[in-house]
Amino acid sequence: MPTVMLTAKCVNSCEWCFARAKMAEYRSRGISEMGLGDFASVVDFYSSSGIGNMILLGGEPLLHSRFMDVLELL
Repeated sequence: MPTVMLTAKCVNSCEWCFARAKMAEYRSRGISEMGLGDFASVVDFYSSSGIGNMILLGGEPLLHSRFMDVLELL
């Protein structure tokens, strides 16, 4: 099942976090979250590929500024 990193935002500092390095990389490049248009493209690609499920990751995906729009796209 594919994974999609929605945001590099997180309010926790979990010592076992596997996404910490990737979030730091994104933040160093000025990326705090995936744009809604980009997410729509990802959803369209997976859907046309016959993939009906994906895992939403972050940081914390619920901190995405347009999370309700993300859910509507899904």
